[in-house]
Formats: sequence, C-alpha cells, structure tokens
Amino acid sequence: MSASLMLQYFGIHYKQAHTMDPMCRLLLERSFEAIVDAGVNPWTLRGSRCGVFIGACFSETEKTWFYEKLQINGYGITGCSRAVLANRISYWLGINGPSYTVDSACSSSLYALEHAYKAIRDGHCDAALVGGSNLCLHPYVSLQFARLGVLSMDGKCKSFDNNANGYARSEAIVMVYLQKSKDAKRIYSTLVHAKTNCDGYKEQGITYPSGLMQQKLLEEFYTECRVDPSTMGYIEAHGTGTRVGDPEELTALDHVFCKGRTTPLPIGSVKSNIGHSEPASGLCSVAKVIIALEEGAIPPNLHFETPKEGVEPLENGKLKVNYSNILCSNKNIINKPFKLSNITFINILSCRKVVTEREPLTNGWVGINSFGFGGANCHVLLHWNEKTKVNGSAPQDSLPRLIVASGRTEEAVHTILNDVNMHQTLKRGN
Repeated sequence: MSASLMLQYFGIHYKQAHTMDPMCRLLLERSFEAIVDAGVNPWTLRGSRCGVFIGACFSETEKTWFYEKLQINGYGITGCSRAVLANRISYWLGINGPSYTVDSACSSSLYALEHAYKAIRDGHCDAALVGGSNLCLHPYVSLQFARLGVLSMDGKCKSFDNNANGYARSEAIVMVYLQKSKDAKRIYSTLVHAKTNCDGYKEQGITYPSGLMQQKLLEEFYTECRVDPSTMGYIEAHGTGTRVGDPEELTALDHVFCKGRTTPLPIGSVKSNIGHSEPASGLCSVAKVIIALEEGAIPPNLHFETPKEGVEPLENGKLKVNYSNILCSNKNIINKPFKLSNITFINILSCRKVVTEREPLTNGWVGINSFGFGGANCHVLLHWNEKTKVNGSAPQDSLPRLIVASGRTEEAVHTILNDVNMHQTLKRGN
C-alpha cells in the first residue's frame, strides 16, 4: 500500500508512512480483513474494550532507519518499534483494550493468542485482535540463524524425517479476531484452552529444547481443561525439522497422547509446507488447523520419506505423519505473495504435481504446539464448530447472484471465475 493510501485510509501521515516497518502496514491491512471477515464493521469497535496482541521478534527494517539513513526524519522510532505494531492498530480503530507486542521467539504469536484468551476470560477485554508477523528483509539475520546451525542448506523443512537438517525461513503476516461465542457472527472453531511454561535452566544450553518441560506443560494443560488427551483427532506439532527439536517433541507427544490410545495419532507441521515463519509460525499452525476443521481433512506434510531413526513412537506407529511425496524445486520459487484468508505467505516453493491425498479428520479435538528457541513453550486446544452448514452455505433458491472478482491481470480474474464455476458444477453434480 502506498504512503498516500496509508494517509487516506489509516490516517497515517506520509512522513510516518515512509519510515514505517512493512510489518506494521501489513498488520493494519490484515486487521481490517479479519474484522470484516467476522461480519463486524470496524468503525463500530471505536471506544470498545477490544485488545490487540501481536507476536513479533525481529524488525529487520530498523537497521536501515536507525543506522544508515540518519538524515531521515525521526519517525523511524515509531515506525520500527515493536510496541507500535500493536499500538498502531489500537490507535487506528480507537479501541481501548490491552495493546502490546509479545516476543518469545518462535512461539510469540501463540503466546499472544494465550494472552488474549486469558485477557478475555479475566474480563480485561471483550474481544481481541491477535496477530503474528515476520518478514525476512535483511540477510544478516538469516546469516546469524545459519551460523546457529538451525537452517536447512537445501531450503526444505523436513519435519520428522530422518534426513531433517533444519528449517527454511519464511514470511507470514497473520491476524485472527477472537470473540466470545455469544457475540460471534461467524465461528470457525472454539479456543478451548491455552497454556504456557518455560524450560528454565538446561545443562545443554538455552536453545536446547526440553522434552520433559514440554511433557509437563501438556499434562497440566489437559488436567486443567478436563479433556482426555487420548481422544485427540490430530496434533499440529511445532516440527521445525531440527535434529534435536523433533525427537524431543515427539517423545513428549507419545508420553501424553498415546497412553490408552488404540489408533495411531495423526501429527503434522505446517512448516514442511510453508517454511518456518518464526514468531508468526504459531498462528500459521492455527490457520492450517482451522482449514482442516472446515474441510474435515488433514493437509499432508511435504518432504517426509523416512521416519526419524531412534524415535520410538514413529517407528512403532503410535504417531502417524500424514504425508505426500511431492517433489519441489528451488528453481521454481514464486516471488509473488500467496494469500490465504487473512494471511500473506511469500516465497512459497512451487511443486511439480498437486497434492491429492487427504486423510479425513474424524475428531474435532486438535492440539497445537509452539516452542521458542529460548525455552518458551505454548499449547492451545481447538475444537471444531459443530453447527452444520445449511445446504453447504449455498442459497436454496434459484435467484442469480452477482460474483465480483478482481485481479492484477485479466487471466487472474478468469481463473477466479472458472474456479467458482467449477465449484458450482461440482455442487450440482453431488
């Protein structure tokens, strides 16, 4: 969005817009979309107790405005401050609930969701905008992660696979609108419970994951919410594809969820599909799970061929990875953003064939893990919306409807219209 549009729509002066972190711009746009998607007029929120909770870690823009372009005005401070990522949204909408940014590294956005959940339950706010943001703009940050030894040199995140050698960094701007069920006009799923803890001291070092503390978090979690962990339909794991992280997490999952279970527990990780968006990754997992709950099917993992050696629950079949062996090539990187609901993913690998395998999701209980590299752990539990859609949400009369489609090219518009036409043809065929 241009500086002039930022001024016209979001009320931001062009001097501020020129020195604003792109994450802030995108979060403003996604906030609007999330609110409208919920069937709410954004301007009716003014003066309400709506909170804003953002998960963010690095601002890769601040180096430019703080240390390189010293002749620029002083708005780089407000443009690149992580606090303003949340505060700017509250300012624009005129809402008065809690507004702050959470940084717990890779678990930041799920921590933000937990904060929002507790804030609503404790009466601090009536609704909440919860977001996560990560943009890879400066090569030095990626260089530091590479030197830390967590990045995959072939650019693939091979979660749970024996050849896993780290993750691929990715970008995501995610926003969800969290409401009390009695106030919601559209419900994708119910947030049943959320909880966090921290590994604390570890002899191996601060970045070494603690499977024991992850297990303790999960045990306390399901005791508190009084849900039997053996009844889970699916677990969306953290699953970064690092050599140490995956085995620790899988062992914890086995100890908590597989006791008394008669069937394998389906697990997966969205990082195999879109890479690791670090502080935004938790809400990317939430987005994947909501799509799975809506579709009634578990999206398959990519780059999974051989189960991780030495991880007993994978070898004996207690944990099952739903996967598809799709060949992807770094030569076919798409540089244009790919948008799904209120999320923008950038630099997604294009694949040589389409994923067709889908495992049915027969149980509406889904747990989601997210762990920070400093030991900050978070788990949330979602349950699908049990209300059935009348006629698949399609009209029950024969009146014609106007379909509006827009795209950057004529071909893009035709693609959208053809997809709608095919969808209607399939419905008539069923």
